[in-house]
Formats: sequence, structure tokens, C-alpha cells
Amino acid sequence: MIKVRNLVVYYGKFKALSGINLDVKKGGIIALIGPSGCGKTTLLYVLGGIVAKYEGEVLIDGAPVDPKKQRIGLVLQDYGLLPWKRVWENALLGLKVKKKVIGKEDKEYAEYVLARVGLSDFLKRYPGELSGGQRQRVAIARAFIMKPDILLMDEPFSALDAITREEMQDLFIDVWKGSSVSTVFVTHSTEEAMFVGEKIAVMTGPPGRIVEIVDNPFFSRREIEDSDLYFSMKLKLKELIKGM
Repeated sequence: MIKVRNLVVYYGKFKALSGINLDVKKGGIIALIGPSGCGKTTLLYVLGGIVAKYEGEVLIDGAPVDPKKQRIGLVLQDYGLLPWKRVWENALLGLKVKKKVIGKEDKEYAEYVLARVGLSDFLKRYPGELSGGQRQRVAIARAFIMKPDILLMDEPFSALDAITREEMQDLFIDVWKGSSVSTVFVTHSTEEAMFVGEKIAVMTGPPGRIVEIVDNPFFSRREIEDSDLYFSMKLKLKELIKGM
């Protein structure tokens, strides 16, 4: 599980995060939402070991964050693919960082994940020969192939068109349910947060702080029977973000 206690982060004299407390259960997924500049990405970078200077306690499965010892999957908005490597090579990059030798079972699992995300026919293509949605599929596959201890998603679908974005949300949840990796998913969209998060943590700031963690009855649901409850919750999230 992920455990954050009294986290404070400064960039020089600027206080980016203030008193963050957060728990993500083993195999759970939480959506992190808030306005621009509230520190969502900073919190993600602390969990990923990219920002290592902070006050407070941050633990992954009971141990301090250490990217050298832990497998931390990170999926970004800009995909993070190497343009001179083919889909198959890009998909295995995260695993190669952690393992000197990639065995038969590793390759078979990679083939399975790539098939799950619909890329079996694109393994020899370069990123420049793929659509935005296909490039994001490669990034998602790469994260799951390394069998991460935690998965961090930083607004991964925000650059996609509405139809592709919804398709990628469905695909992500489908693959995530098959792995049940502890996940923090950063988004600006209340609709996306309500689809991808079992719980939704609402941030305001700066300095960034979590004002409320909301249980989400609409997790992974496209068909909403109780529309009044759905829109009531959506309104509540927007008011929390604005600090109302």
C-alpha cells in the first residue's frame, strides 16, 4: 500500500505541498484532482522518487520510496516513448531498467499485455507511425509489463480527443483490474476522476493540501442509473476544488 503522512515539499522558499496525508490500499486506485498549480504532479513525483527532498513520511509497502529497489510505473501525458525504438523495444524499456536479463516468461507476459491493449499488429512500428491513442497504449503497456509495486498516472489522457480518451479510460481500467496494482491517477477532469477512482482525493492550493477524500460509487461505471446522485457528487467535487 501507499502511505503518506504530514508531507511538506518546498521548492526553494516556495511551499508546494503542506501537510499531505494519503493512504492507497494494496491494489487500490485513487484519483487525485485539483486546480492547476495545487501540487498534484509534485505529490506524484514524491511517490515516484523524482522529488526526494521533503518533510514527512512516504512509504510503499512499509518501506521508504526507493526507485532502485521498488518497481514504480509512471505514465505521462506525453507518452515518454523513444522515437528511434520500435513498439516492442519501447514496451520493454521499464523492465530492462530493472532486470539485466529478460527471460522467456517476461517476453510472454509482455506479449500478453500488448495483446490486451490491442498492439500485437504494431510491434515493429516506430512511435511516429502511431496515433496518439496508440502511443498511449504503448506507455500503458510498458508500465504494466514491469509489474510495478505502484502505478502513477499523470494526466495521461488529457491530450487525446474525447472519443479516444474515453476508449483509453475503459482500456486502462480493464488492464488495471487484471493486475490490481496500487495506483494514483492525476486528472483535471471531474468526470474522469469519477470513472477511474475508487476514491477521489481533492486538492487545493498552493500550497497543495488535500481537503477531502471522497468514496466514489461510480467507479468504472459508464451507465449511471441515479443521475441526480451523479450530478450532485460532481457538483460537490467542483465546489471542493474551488474551496467553497
